[in-house]
Amino acid sequence: MKQKSITIREVAKHIGVSIATVSRAISQPQRVSKKTLEKVQKAVDELGYRPNLLSQNFRHKRSNTLIVLIPNIENLFFAQLIRGIESVAQQAGYNVLLGDTQDSPLREDKFINLVETQQADGIIQLATFNPSISLLPTTEIPLISAGGSANTPYPTIRIDNAGAAADIAEHLIALGHQDAAIITGLSDDQNTYERLKGFRRAWQAKGLALDDKQIVAGDYSLKSGYLAGKEIIHRLPETTAIFCFNDEMAMGACKAVREAGLNIPDDISVVGFDGLQVGEYNEPPLTTVQQPGRLLGEQAAQYLLQWIEGNKPADADIIVKHQLLVRKSTGPVQKG
Repeated sequence: MKQKSITIREVAKHIGVSIATVSRAISQPQRVSKKTLEKVQKAVDELGYRPNLLSQNFRHKRSNTLIVLIPNIENLFFAQLIRGIESVAQQAGYNVLLGDTQDSPLREDKFINLVETQQADGIIQLATFNPSISLLPTTEIPLISAGGSANTPYPTIRIDNAGAAADIAEHLIALGHQDAAIITGLSDDQNTYERLKGFRRAWQAKGLALDDKQIVAGDYSLKSGYLAGKEIIHRLPETTAIFCFNDEMAMGACKAVREAGLNIPDDISVVGFDGLQVGEYNEPPLTTVQQPGRLLGEQAAQYLLQWIEGNKPADADIIVKHQLLVRKSTGPVQKG
């Protein structure tokens, strides 16, 4: 259920002062007494009120700074997005502040506060989405989601995650695979949900089973792919293909397969997701879905700058084409 936004009227009523007094304390603190300022600040903190600075004509100047919220700065795919954002921002005379949130809503809130207090002009949220952001006034905080899912209240630039995962399923089916295992991303990540939905739909459309036991949770890291790969080989020896929800986990799974004395792709095919350049140098080169990360970043920055200039994007969900890159980590099921 969406939390009710606290109004300035409720703050004023809570401490028994006028709305004008609260407004002055927020916008011109030097014009109120120290005692009143402390009362207002305490009420603001207790009630969770967010001063709506952007609608009060206080933006007389810009900071020329964009914030990029990154859930995991070690994720290689995000580097592609950031490169695209940086190129557009620099051409427009903007600086980029990278906010490594470590998947923490509290850390995200601190960066969001920089926009609310005019220390930054807008935000690009990479991949995952903090549900608490949906409580912000969406018409006033310029924020674009890039590389994530459509399940956000803000404009989104993304690929069709479900469609891309379905392409992978159809590729494996065409090679004769009937026993697949999946290494997912984080359980609360919308991209995980979309990719699983797309793969399952295409797989089951051909009458093939995909039970929960064939799905192993990862966290998008190399290590989680390696550990999940070892689990699959040990627990599901009939598996002929492993679909990993990013390239880093796929490379970890490849290591597990090789350590087990199995051949890729003769014994087990492995597929990734993202299209990282490093996947070309995996052994063997990795079959994957390529997300155009730099393009996603460039378009996100362009749309955000337009919004900052007063032109909010009319299209709330912009889909960029993906591409299935078939390399040597997938092959036909071996007979016998």
